[in-house]
Amino acid sequence: MATIEVTAADDGSTIQASPGDEIVVVLAENATTGYRWHLDETEGVLRLVSDGYRQGAETGDAEPVFGRGGLRQFRLEVMGSGTTTLSLKHWREWEGDSSAIDRVTAVIDSTPAA
Repeated sequence: MATIEVTAADDGSTIQASPGDEIVVVLAENATTGYRWHLDETEGVLRLVSDGYRQGAETGDAEPVFGRGGLRQFRLEVMGSGTTTLSLKHWREWEGDSSAIDRVTAVIDSTPAA
């Protein structure tokens, strides 16, 4: 079982995976703006395991800095063989699809391990 990291730099690419692998999507986000990354589409062989957010690295002092951006992290498990599309959008959910300011899409090609 491998862990495969996907970032915004992988937009439009094809990711090779095997059943049992973990796909970890890591995207920059500043939740205080109202814009959040949302898993728009996972068809077929992917299963969402977790969705979390962590604030960016602390500065020299121990106090949190409110309003600072961080990282949204989605963990997905590759459940079987096949090809599927992983699609995410950065939007304000309450404003609808027209509020999307960024999208990341990758094709996941899962083949059994040899």
